[in-house]
Amino acid sequence: MVKILNPLGGIEARGKLGGTSYNTWRGISYARTITTPLTQYSERQVLIRGYTHTCINAWSELTEAQRQAWNSYANTHLEHDTMGSIKRLSGYNWFVRCGVRLLDMGESLQSLPPIAPIQASIKLLTPTFFFGGELWFIEQTWTHTLLDPGAIYYVDGRLTKPLSAGRTPKLQDAVHNDWSALELDTIYLGPVVNGHYGIFLRLIRLDNGLASNYYSSEINVEIPE
Repeated sequence: MVKILNPLGGIEARGKLGGTSYNTWRGISYARTITTPLTQYSERQVLIRGYTHTCINAWSELTEAQRQAWNSYANTHLEHDTMGSIKRLSGYNWFVRCGVRLLDMGESLQSLPPIAPIQASIKLLTPTFFFGGELWFIEQTWTHTLLDPGAIYYVDGRLTKPLSAGRTPKLQDAVHNDWSALELDTIYLGPVVNGHYGIFLRLIRLDNGLASNYYSSEINVEIPE
């Protein structure tokens, strides 16, 4: 609705009408087209946003005792963010964080906080790249140590975009690329083109959604002509 000011001494409009916004700045009336910012999310981003909303709704359905259990867990456990800094999360944030990981792996949400910690680790070997028939891919291998043989771990593989020479890959620039199983000791990432890439891997427990810190490596891809 547009409001007309001083109709006898002159017309000044303020407000919105259709796709136009009217206002006054320093005594000068103006009109401008209203634009709606278009944020285009990738399929992956849409998927994670959906998982997050599911977890938020699930939190509201927990009992008070269950929420208190998550809050108690949060008081005694710290988490690393994508910058590598240690931070303290709330019980709600722990529930959502673990829940999103579980849903992403095709598992069900857990109403109570984790009991078993991460009891596995990997040692990254030198990555290589290869021709996969039509496109080029990176092969990252590792050796693993598993202290709780009954647990199942997935490997979350993240890859940066091709970087210019000399630029240090950062975790916040890497996006999820593929999954693998810990025991396979291999993950394939890509497709890739010429450039310098950062590889970031972490282990996630299938039963509770806990994640390890990231393991990282780098590779220069120079595809032969």
